[in-house]
Formats: sequence, structure tokens, C-alpha cells
Amino acid sequence: MSNDVSLSGIPSPFYRVATRAIVLDDQGRILIMKNHDGDYELPGGGWEYDESFDTCLEREILEELGVAVASVEPGILCVYRGRGTHGKMNVRIAVRATLKSYDFKPVDMAHAEFVTKDEFLALDLKPAAEEELKDYAHLIWP
Repeated sequence: MSNDVSLSGIPSPFYRVATRAIVLDDQGRILIMKNHDGDYELPGGGWEYDESFDTCLEREILEELGVAVASVEPGILCVYRGRGTHGKMNVRIAVRATLKSYDFKPVDMAHAEFVTKDEFLALDLKPAAEEELKDYAHLIWP
């Protein structure tokens, strides 16, 4: 009998793991996106079983914003969780990243912009799981 576990055999999703990019501009503002439902969230998305974390983040940002990732800093900034829009449990892993350009061409998103810390904290982040990120503002803006 083997103790090996293969995630590819588990019906998806029992939970969803997502990447999130903390992108700050030279003025210390954070990049947020507005989806087509009018909800705000950070760049990133669902981590597929067959890809690395960095590959997922790069793919999601290119899909959402039409720009490439320049670098992903090593280390996790924070992990936050909650229920997503479909009621499934979500775990989001946030890291610092830089982009090759700020010339966004939103594809899967309606809008992208940089906001100040105060503006970020005042946003009604959706889905509700994104709201927990505000608890980590002291890590985003040390």
C-alpha cells in the first residue's frame, strides 16, 4: 500500500488556491483591478495543479491585464482565506511582484489602477475573501 497522494485525482475544487500579486508603483500605491461585475481584487488567479506558482501568477496577470511580469520576489508576503463568489473555500497566497509595463490592456478585467493605502482600505473588496487582505496592510506598507 502506498502513501502517495495525487491531487490530480481529486475532484476540483474542494477548495481553490489562488495567487495574488502585490504590485506597488514608485509612489507606493497598490495595483487593484475591477472585474466586469464591479468588484475589486488584486491581480492573480487560480493555481492549476500542473504549474509552478510563478507560472500561474505570470499567466493570470497576462490574461487579466495584458502585461508581462518582470519579477516575483521570493517569499510569501501573506496568506488569507475566505469564501469566493461561488461559495467555495479559497486560500490566496500573496507575493510582491513587478511588471514589465504599467500600460495595462485589461482583457478579463474591466479596469486596473493604482490606489493609495487609504483608498485601498476604503474599498469594498469582493469577493468577501479579498476583504481579509486589509488585515495585512502593515506588511504591504511597512
